[in-house]
Amino acid sequence: MNRRLLLLSVLGWVLLSGCAKSDVPPVMAAHFTEGNMVHTALVFGNLDEAKVRARALAETTTPDDLPDGAEPFMDQMRSAAASVADAWVPEGAAVASGEVANACGSCHRMFGSGPRVGLVWDPSPGGDPIQHMDRHRWAVDRMWDGLMIPSDDWWTRGTEALRELPLEEHVISAMGGGKVAVAASREVHELGHVGHGLTDPIKRAALYGKVMATCVDCHQRTRDRED
Repeated sequence: MNRRLLLLSVLGWVLLSGCAKSDVPPVMAAHFTEGNMVHTALVFGNLDEAKVRARALAETTTPDDLPDGAEPFMDQMRSAAASVADAWVPEGAAVASGEVANACGSCHRMFGSGPRVGLVWDPSPGGDPIQHMDRHRWAVDRMWDGLMIPSDDWWTRGTEALRELPLEEHVISAMGGGKVAVAASREVHELGHVGHGLTDPIKRAALYGKVMATCVDCHQRTRDRED
């Protein structure tokens, strides 16, 4: 297991303090952890890791104490996770990961349950490329939270961060990014504008998938150039 992915996922687990309550069923805690690892792996363009974690979600068993009426959401989550695990390209996995988060969030919404966000690191906007990428990471994390918890507030905060001005083309070029990175940066920020006005969970999940697919494609292409 990639140590960085594990650290980030555990950090997310701690920050989402509502999941730390003793009355959370272990299987639900495991769902949160695996789902967060799928998201984190895709953020860093690690399709193989995302597929492994998604397979664990797809093969999860139904808890005995699952509330009546929750089984369809479990089936949706497992089906979407299987789509991530079976994806041949990162873009397909990214889109399916949004469906995973939406299935979880739909169940939480119906039964009035789900994790609650506590303290969350909030990087300041800035023109420095590293700061800018940290801001992107924070934005997609909050969009994931907005779908999975679910939370209109966190979805709005995530999309607002993506609506901030993109890096200038010459800055991206100076950090080694080519035309693909320039186009991806613009597309992500445009999607932030579109996503900010969405209220339907299904449309939000699809938008999240598009954002993640753009991020994954750019990260992989940039890494290939560096190799």
